[in-house]
Order: sequence, then structure tokens, then C-alpha cells
Amino acid sequence: MQFEGIDIISPALFPHEHWNRAEVLGAITWLWLHTPPYSEAPLMELGRYVLPALDNGQFALFAEQGSILGYFSWAMLSPETEAQYLQSDSVLHTPANWQSGSRIWIVDWFAPYGDSLKMKTLTQRYLFSKQPKAYALYHRSGPGKARIVRFAGRRADEEAT
Repeated sequence: MQFEGIDIISPALFPHEHWNRAEVLGAITWLWLHTPPYSEAPLMELGRYVLPALDNGQFALFAEQGSILGYFSWAMLSPETEAQYLQSDSVLHTPANWQSGSRIWIVDWFAPYGDSLKMKTLTQRYLFSKQPKAYALYHRSGPGKARIVRFAGRRADEEAT
């Protein structure tokens, strides 16, 4: 699917769009290797976090004129799984947990070339536009600390007012 000149592959959101698993995995691996701290993690970690997202189609891969811009994945968590996730992300090593409920949690967000704002804008406008809330753990708030960040889709904000 294309929005504002950006190609977005997202099987869960656009199930009728064709995509190639090997090409997507290659693009995500490229981004992984260019995104600290992921680039320093063992490659087996990529399998633990990326393959469940691919299996469930719960990701968005952004490209512009053939150049990969970024990627994010999300899980749909139940309250019980969410509570476990807030203690340890190892709960996501079980693929079924990625679709255990209805609360959207952004799991990974890679934009190593400075396109994060563009991705966020497109996500709010088109991908999660009607979602009242999505959450993420923001890890840059300090060593060993993560804080919960809440996002809302554009149309959800407009409908609420």
C-alpha cells in the first residue's frame, strides 16, 4: 500500500496486498544490523522478535523509491500478557502471546536513517488512525529504566473531541 509516496508492507492491515517473506526478512535484518542496540545483539534475538511479527503479519515496513526507511512491529496483548510483558519481554517469545488480546503494544521500532517522525506520522494518519490507544516501552529514559508511552491515531483524536 502506498501513502504520501511511501510504500508500506503490513499484512495484518492490508491482507490483500502481496508481499515476499524473504525480501521482508532481509530488509528487516538490514535495519536490525544498522540500529543500535539491536546491532550488538546476537542474531538469534532477531528470530525471537521478528519471526513472530512476520508470522502474524503484525508489522509495517516502510520504503521510499526502493530504499528501506524503517520498520515497526506490534503485539495485541491481553491484560494478563501485558502485565507479564511489563515485567519481561520474554513473554513475546511465545508466538501466541502476540495475539492474546486487543491492546496494541509497539514491540520494535527501527528507523536508523532518521525517518522515525515520518513513520510515526504515517502510522497515526493511515495505519492506526482509528485506534484510540497504542503503547510502547520507551527505553531511552535511563539505564535499566523504561517508561510507557501512549500513542493515539489521528482520527481517534478527532473523534474524541
